[in-house]
This record gives sequence, structure tokens and C-alpha cells, in this order.
Amino acid sequence: MKEHVLAKTYVEVLGLGKESEDANHLIQWRMPGKNKQKTAGDFASVAYEVIAPRSAVIRGTRTVHDVNQQLDNLCTCNAR
Repeated sequence: MKEHVLAKTYVEVLGLGKESEDANHLIQWRMPGKNKQKTAGDFASVAYEVIAPRSAVIRGTRTVHDVNQQLDNLCTCNAR
């Protein structure tokens, strides 16, 4: 998935208002003029800034292998 599609997906899944500051931060992650934060231009860091405060997970239980399997599943489904 491209970052723009992923950003829109996060906005929808997290239930962010389309005009909210966090939604704009995700969607316009490349624009330093729009994003005064230090992370402008780095999608992974922008996504982390938006998602981390909403996470209730204290300690993760997934391994890198688990995540890679899920990503492979997404790619397989997306290719169909």
C-alpha cells in the first residue's frame, strides 16, 4: 500500500474526523509547511505519533515473524 492509502485507512480505522489535526497530519505527512512537527516527511514516525497515544498495549505479544506473515497475507489479498 502507498502511504496515502495507508493514511486514509488509519483515519477511517481510528475513527478520526476527516478534518481533525491528526487526520491532516497523517494525510499530509510530507508537507513541512502543514506539519510543524519534526517528523514531517517520515510517514512511519507520523503514523507512530498519531497511533501511539491511542494504543492500550503495554507490552506487545507479536514477533517480527508474525507481523511479516500478516503483511504477506495483506499483499496476497491485495493482489487478487
